[in-house]
Amino acid sequence: MKKGGNKKTDICCGGDHDHAHVHDHDEEEARIMFVPTLRAVLRSSVCVMGESPLGFTEKVVLLEGKICAVKRFRKLSVKKKEFGRRIEHLADISSRCAYLVSVTAYLYAKRIKFVICDYYPMGFLSLFFWGILGTRKAGHTCLNWNQRLVIIIYIARAIAFIHSQSPSQEKRLQLNVHGNIKSSNVMIKVDFTAELSDYGYTQVAERVEPDGRGHRSKERKRALVVLDIGLACTNRLAEPKA
Repeated sequence: MKKGGNKKTDICCGGDHDHAHVHDHDEEEARIMFVPTLRAVLRSSVCVMGESPLGFTEKVVLLEGKICAVKRFRKLSVKKKEFGRRIEHLADISSRCAYLVSVTAYLYAKRIKFVICDYYPMGFLSLFFWGILGTRKAGHTCLNWNQRLVIIIYIARAIAFIHSQSPSQEKRLQLNVHGNIKSSNVMIKVDFTAELSDYGYTQVAERVEPDGRGHRSKERKRALVVLDIGLACTNRLAEPKA
């Protein structure tokens, strides 16, 4: 399903924005699809929204008041040119689906690599499960059954769109695989519909465990991901004790 209106964007933009000097005069490559400059993004107000082995998700408020989300990667698995090629291809696919978060720009610099995406003030689906948005008591749930069903349908449509990609592979880029589906990658909109983020990011960035706990940490996180998604279909953890 295509994005409506003017959401279809072209990630490639030439001109002076392609190569600039920011902070320590690092050489950088970027593609921009909206007016703010890279300098404006890097000097903006930042609030960390979440963290994962791939990197950090930050809320960025530009000087003119525009809000966007920035995914800052810990470590890339590809070089500069390949990073740009893959992000541009993934962004083009995302822009054609109403159920995937749009990528609006990216930056590859010596000391920082990130992508800029649409911002959703309601936050991640995981916030509703674990009560970060407010106090959650026994017997209380943030989402009613209709809202849960709508979210599940929207994410199922996003996954179906990804799996329908043909050809399924473009050079070394696998197009029909998301690679990192979890509740913290499900963005909730104000009308309680949803969009899936981080499509294909596992093919440009490496997983880095911040605390170095290794295999046991990975297994535990996999179990938590299954639990997160399961909470969308069950209310057991919210039921009061008899």
